[in-house]
Amino acid sequence: MPLEALRKYSVCPDLLLPEELSNLDFRDYDPPADAQADDNEYWNTGLCTEMLAEYFKSYILGGFPRRLPPSACSLADMRQLNWISVPHQFLLGAGLHCYYPSSRNFWSAGPILEPESSGDHIYPHTTLVVTQDCEGSNDSMLFGELAAIISSMHNRARQPQVPDEDRESMFDAPYKIAQYDLQFPDEVHFPVIIISFVGPQHGRIFCSYMNGGELIIHQSKLYSFERKESAPFDLFASFALSQPVIGTCLPRPASLTADSRHCNP
Repeated sequence: MPLEALRKYSVCPDLLLPEELSNLDFRDYDPPADAQADDNEYWNTGLCTEMLAEYFKSYILGGFPRRLPPSACSLADMRQLNWISVPHQFLLGAGLHCYYPSSRNFWSAGPILEPESSGDHIYPHTTLVVTQDCEGSNDSMLFGELAAIISSMHNRARQPQVPDEDRESMFDAPYKIAQYDLQFPDEVHFPVIIISFVGPQHGRIFCSYMNGGELIIHQSKLYSFERKESAPFDLFASFALSQPVIGTCLPRPASLTADSRHCNP
C-alpha cells in the first residue's frame, strides 16, 4: 500500500472517549539500568516483541480508530485482505511456531493475511507477522524467519481445496486431506511477505518467492521500534497491506532496502 495513501487514513485519537485514549499507548524501550530481576522480566525480548506485534496488529486490523470508507472496518479490510484463522485449511499445515535454538527461544507466526479471492481467482500470496524471542543482526536471518517463509510456502503448496462446510471437520480428521484436490496445483512462486519483530524492540521485512529451484529472499535492514515517535509503523504497514500484482511474483515497493539471498530448498 503506497505510503501516501496509507497516511490519508491516520489514527484519529479524537474518535476515542477520554477513558479509551490509553488504548493507543505504546511502551518505549527504556529498561532501567538498575532494575531488579523481577523488573527485568518485564523487559525480556519475548515480551517486548510480543507487545510490539500486538500493537502492529491493532494498527492494521482495526484496533485503532481511523476515518475509513464506510464499507471498511480496518486498513486490511479496505485493502481486501483477510485474516487467516481456524478453520482455514492453510492452518492444517504445521511449522508456524517453534522453540529454537533452545527451549528458551520461541518464535511464532500470526496474524497471517491473504488476499480476498477475485471472482474465481484465488491468490497464493501470504503475509505473516512473526515474533522472535531473540535479537537479530543485519548480516544474517534468524531460523524463525526462514522457517516461517518455508512453512508458509509448504502449507500453501499442500493446501487442500475444501468446501466451506467441510473445513472444520478436517481439523478432527486430517487423514481426509488426501481425498481433496490441491488449492494451487499450478502455482510455482508462492509469494510470502514476513513482518519480523526481533529483540530488543526492532523489526524487518522479508519478501520471498520461489524461482525455479531457488528460494529468493529480499531482506530489509533492521528498523528500531524503541521509540513510538520514530517507529516506522507506516512503512511496515505499507508492506503488510500489499496486494497481489498480476503478472509479477511479489509486490516489492521501492522503499525496501534489501539484499538478495538465494538458496536451494
